[in-house]
Amino acid sequence: MLSRTKIKKWLIIGFGASGQASLKLLQAMKQKVVVYDDRDLNHETKHPKQSFIDKKTALKSLETIDGGIILSPAVRKSHPILLKAGEKKIPTYSETEFSHQYITCPSIGITGTNGKSTTTMMCIHILESLGYKTAAGGNIGTPVSQIVLKDKSLDVLVLELSSFQLEQQQNNPLSVGIFTNLQPDHLDHHENFENYQKAKEKIFYSPQKDYQVFCFNNLKQKILNTRGCLPKSLKTICTSEQDKIVSKLPRFWQKHDKLNAILALKACAQVTKKKVEDLAPHLEKFQGLRHRCEVVGWIDQFPVINDSKATNVSATLSALKSQETSCTLFLGGQDKNESFAPLLELENKINRLIIFGASRNKISHQLKQTFPQLESFVSLREAMKSFCAKMEKKRNSTILFSPACSSFDEFETYKQRGQYFTQAISPYFDPKERRQNTWEHKT
Repeated sequence: MLSRTKIKKWLIIGFGASGQASLKLLQAMKQKVVVYDDRDLNHETKHPKQSFIDKKTALKSLETIDGGIILSPAVRKSHPILLKAGEKKIPTYSETEFSHQYITCPSIGITGTNGKSTTTMMCIHILESLGYKTAAGGNIGTPVSQIVLKDKSLDVLVLELSSFQLEQQQNNPLSVGIFTNLQPDHLDHHENFENYQKAKEKIFYSPQKDYQVFCFNNLKQKILNTRGCLPKSLKTICTSEQDKIVSKLPRFWQKHDKLNAILALKACAQVTKKKVEDLAPHLEKFQGLRHRCEVVGWIDQFPVINDSKATNVSATLSALKSQETSCTLFLGGQDKNESFAPLLELENKINRLIIFGASRNKISHQLKQTFPQLESFVSLREAMKSFCAKMEKKRNSTILFSPACSSFDEFETYKQRGQYFTQAISPYFDPKERRQNTWEHKT
């Protein structure tokens, strides 16, 4: 890994938030840095122009890179520069892995297909309630490099780790891990479920003594079935202990919320050396995150739910299962190479299906036989325009916006998409009916 004093030359690939944070950290350490991005960076004005190089120069620069290559999330292993770097045995690091070495406090790492963000913020809530100085980083939004530069005296670092970040890691210095669940996702990037699972399983390996990764028995069985053996760090939570912890949680929380809480409590107990039952009361005032089965309003006693964070089919299935009545379901966006057929398992939960975006033809092909009256639109904007124009004064079902796809065909982020949905439909319900503290959040 990087010497703290010797000056070396580094290449950063990808200049999004994590790439920019890596550059600032390396510059603060007086290192030599060049940056490559598949996009044209000529418009950049916040950083020295000489830092940016084109693809040809980047390939040539490998001759002089003696520090290593720092990767932004989602840079594919098949990238030509990485293939060439592999031939030259140049070390590569994810931004999270590279900067994590400068964190001296204990750290909790959280991965899984769904539930990562909520579990991350539950950990933060518990620890801060105890008076610990914490920071949430990684996939949840703040690059670890940025935390290294700003927070010098953390008590605990909590990291949300995506499959993109874990795929790139060679070394994992976590103190304790959480693996929420495992379902198909990001198959457009990983090509198949096997590769996706291998990336996620990197959370099981850490040089830390007595390292444990908490999960549930269904995940343990899935890993055993595919691998034939179990990682030493895998630690399941037995049913009796789950029931004991659940008895300490708010009764009105839904099942998936309680499962997230169990994992968060176990991890926090591990790093604080406190008992789970003593930590559970600290979650009583925890409020869920936006865009995760968020009840944004009510129309005639039926909720309007913004679940824009549901960017895969399993997340939408979870949202449907949590509904007490059948609903109008908004489905669509940019496909992740998943099948939408599993949604047919809950066809009784859907009384009206509205599909939109780049994936609409695929969804229609797979679901139209069961839902012949489905309504298809080129974009979410067109879907909302039509839906709102026909809005009945008396609704007779829940409205569930749970797209099961990413937002990138029309919006930059799932947050932007969720905000648009909420703004478009908000004129049709009374703002006084908003329930800001409703706990109906999934992930």
